[in-house]
Amino acid sequence: MSRIFTLPYGGSEIKFEVPEKNLMAFLDVKDKIALSNPKEIISEVINSPINSKKLTDMVHKGDRVVIATADVNRRGDFRKLSLEVILSELKLMGIRKKDVSIIDSIGLHRKNTKEELKKLYGEDVVEQYKVLNHDAFKHVTNLGESALGDPVIINKLVVDADLVICIDCVRPGITTGYSGGSKMISVGVASVETILATHRKSIYWHHTSRSGEYLNNRFRKHLDAIAIKAEEEAKSDKFFLINLVTNSKTETVGVTAGDIIESYSQARLLADEQWKDPIPKAADIIITAPPPGLDGSPIRIIEQMFWFERMTFTTALKQDTVVIFPAICNQEPKEGTVEYTYVNSMRNVFDIKEIEEQMTKAEEDGSIVIRHLESPIGLAYRNYVLLDHTRAIFTVGPKKPGLIKAMHFKPVKNMDNALKAAFSITGSSANILIMPLSARRIPVIAKA
Repeated sequence: MSRIFTLPYGGSEIKFEVPEKNLMAFLDVKDKIALSNPKEIISEVINSPINSKKLTDMVHKGDRVVIATADVNRRGDFRKLSLEVILSELKLMGIRKKDVSIIDSIGLHRKNTKEELKKLYGEDVVEQYKVLNHDAFKHVTNLGESALGDPVIINKLVVDADLVICIDCVRPGITTGYSGGSKMISVGVASVETILATHRKSIYWHHTSRSGEYLNNRFRKHLDAIAIKAEEEAKSDKFFLINLVTNSKTETVGVTAGDIIESYSQARLLADEQWKDPIPKAADIIITAPPPGLDGSPIRIIEQMFWFERMTFTTALKQDTVVIFPAICNQEPKEGTVEYTYVNSMRNVFDIKEIEEQMTKAEEDGSIVIRHLESPIGLAYRNYVLLDHTRAIFTVGPKKPGLIKAMHFKPVKNMDNALKAAFSITGSSANILIMPLSARRIPVIAKA
């Protein structure tokens, strides 16, 4: 007996069969129910915060308030929901609009346009309040070093404010466990020097720096240490965090508020309930697929497959796991682009360990840029990590198989051929996990 499954492929879908005796689990979208009254819940949690004073006890008439929020890369209406409540509270406390600054915490992402800001925060907010993009190169203050030795250089408005409020959603993050928390300070409103210090091979790329992992996440530990130091040195002496846990439809399913570390710890427990799925053991074969529309070019494929690696390594994915994924791969990189350089450099790699050596050298001489998707070696290193943590990777149905070969994956015509090849490596009794990446489910080994 077999079961039929469907995964995205190009602009359509691909169907395939998996023997029931081999199927271990199928991880698909499984959302918690959205809060019916999120603004009421936000109001409740900010008035009963975790390990923090209430906002009413943290700010007084005439004080300057900074609200740091996530940029356009975070989908959903969580900003508008929170701001409506917060701005109303501040008004009742006698805080003037001119004393409130809203910082779009872009880190080193591109600046958001005024039209984008209106969509994020609402036209009335943008017109009536100071809403500005963070600048990682200007108007920052050096606060010393964190307990882990990273430079703590933060937006001057944040450092000088009488009250700092951070707002973000909590959903799977590629290397931070989940989005939000201390990252709002340590990356969102940090200087380029601070961001570069944590986005290194030994921290950002460490095998513990992965999706869904918090307690043992090396990257998250560095972010927390930076935020704690910034909080100690800032005028406000205490940051106030609002965490909105969201589901796959970007609906709010839970809210916590208060201390930047402890309130976030409670939020990530809610996120665990939303995003994690127990499986009995690691998989011999994993079948996955990039989200619709993100399987056409090498740069998008490697971005999504690195997401896959960060969601599964040390749990579902082991170093002798075989991975299968469909990808149309029909877009040739344009000459002169980062993607073109990346693909051609991979064609000249005969031992993937060369990539690790190149990455180390690039960090030492400063030639790697912080935005790894804008760096050929950053893309190549993602490719290396994926290859190093798997036994074989089969790509089903690429229109340009030469590009797949350049990435050191194995192109195959259809799913039947891919499964035959996988079984020839793992044996016919191999267990199979199916997990479309669009669902962003995080597999964890079930406790006995």
